[in-house]
Amino acid sequence: MFNKKAFEKREKDRNKHIITIHDKNGIRQVTVGYFAKRLFLLVISIIIIIIFISFLYTKYLEDSFIELQSIHKNTEIEITKLKLQQKNIIKYNNELKSIIITKEKQKNNLQNTISSLGEELENTKNILGINDDGFKINSKIDYSKLSISEKEVIMHNIPNGKPVSIIKRSSGFGWRIHPILHRRVFHRGLDISVSIGTKVMATANGIIEKVRYNKHKGYGNLLIIKHSYGFRSAYAHLNSIDVKVGDYVLKGQVVARSGNTGRSTGPHLHYEVRYLDKILNPNLFIKWNLNNFTNTIKKENRVQWHSVIKATKTTIHTVQQALLLQERKLKER
Repeated sequence: MFNKKAFEKREKDRNKHIITIHDKNGIRQVTVGYFAKRLFLLVISIIIIIIFISFLYTKYLEDSFIELQSIHKNTEIEITKLKLQQKNIIKYNNELKSIIITKEKQKNNLQNTISSLGEELENTKNILGINDDGFKINSKIDYSKLSISEKEVIMHNIPNGKPVSIIKRSSGFGWRIHPILHRRVFHRGLDISVSIGTKVMATANGIIEKVRYNKHKGYGNLLIIKHSYGFRSAYAHLNSIDVKVGDYVLKGQVVARSGNTGRSTGPHLHYEVRYLDKILNPNLFIKWNLNNFTNTIKKENRVQWHSVIKATKTTIHTVQQALLLQERKLKER
């Protein structure tokens, strides 16, 4: 006969577990029931799941950390590259600024030079009296119609030829570095090396306009002769002067002796040719003679040659008329 109670007891006993514990106090036995067993297994399962999830998460964190380290390293490399690029850019920028500053200075210097040259050109024009009117008027002159006598009159009354017997140039006409002032100045004449006491001759007929004695400054002892048609000749740094203001002198006449007076670095004659308010190149007039008469005139367009020729023709005509009148009077007697 089936005993229900006995069966239930056996099932209950089968679901129980006895745990034996050995310690210093002896042996003890703990009975664990069915539900406790289930709870224990559940806890163990949860702990295992948590450990597994923790392992996976830790692995993920480790991988993420490694990846972040790699990213950080790459970032540092990129930062280093950017810093180097920045350094190069700053260096290039500084070099560019330096180049710009240099170019600006060069530009300013060039502008100053151009301005200075412009001023120098204007000063040269003012000194030399350059204008276009002379070119236009002189180009209309028919020089072939000039007679020998007209040319000779002009040559006797306008500076030409040598002021001393031998020409040895020490400093030419135009812009130069002054030997004493050590700066760029316009040399208004021609310096001729000569010994002290060399004879200085008038280069054309004229009247002594100025005699000035000054042994220590500027031109030193100076002589200026006033010629016809607005021309003048100047002789500077003289040792002695043989004429006085108002004297009439002839071409080739000795008027002074060369020296070393005034602002001078050695014995020489400073010689100038002037026309009205213009400073002319004396080299051209020193070489001027009857053979190159027309060519020389054509080279110096600052002189109103048409006026010179007209005045010469008028003077010759007047003289001729006076001679004819005198000849008639003599015949009538």
